[in-house]
Amino acid sequence: VSVLAAVTLRRHRLATSRLALLLCVGAGLWGRPSVEPAVYKDLARSLSVHGASVDNELSGVAGVVTVVRNDRVPLRSAPGLSLQATIMPPPQRAVFLDGDAVGSIGVYRDPVRAAEYFGHLISALPFVLRKPTRVAVLHAAVGQGVPLAISLGATQITAIEPTPQLYTLVCQTYPDLTGRACDTSLVDWRLQAPRTFLAGNREHFDLITLSAEEDAAGVDALKIS
Repeated sequence: VSVLAAVTLRRHRLATSRLALLLCVGAGLWGRPSVEPAVYKDLARSLSVHGASVDNELSGVAGVVTVVRNDRVPLRSAPGLSLQATIMPPPQRAVFLDGDAVGSIGVYRDPVRAAEYFGHLISALPFVLRKPTRVAVLHAAVGQGVPLAISLGATQITAIEPTPQLYTLVCQTYPDLTGRACDTSLVDWRLQAPRTFLAGNREHFDLITLSAEEDAAGVDALKIS
């Protein structure tokens, strides 16, 4: 308002403009409010655990992606793990999109240990029964779909991920954690919605899998597109 008045009245225009610019810069640098996740969000509950800290954060059109690391009380996400398993889940980092859990990034550097672990999951059953080599993984960036397919014998994998930040997280921020998941000679990554891919694709696959964050009530299934 002051700048507009100065320009209209033709008085102290330069000084007023400089002062307004200085105030805007100061507000941007020192006046930004601290944004905390809502207490009912998955992110807030994860950060409330002893030893948890934000390991990385990315912003984009899909929202804010937050990675939480906890070396004191490690994340142990192992959906479908056999009760007779003799191996522990690998170290993991929890991933959240706008405060909601979307999956995890596991450490699968050791191919032998990874194959042993994946072999104790119920999601390994199709690879035991049919031994598929051409596999498509929907919502592939976070979760176990791509590393599992690699470890259990797939040789041509198409990974479909609708959220660019999640792909960036896996293949650019943490490429050393997920083994060969970002090896372009083995995995073809496509940044598009799974429904768009399935509707417009004429390729044949031995197996199509869906990686999704699990919840007790099954409500998260409604988010899959």
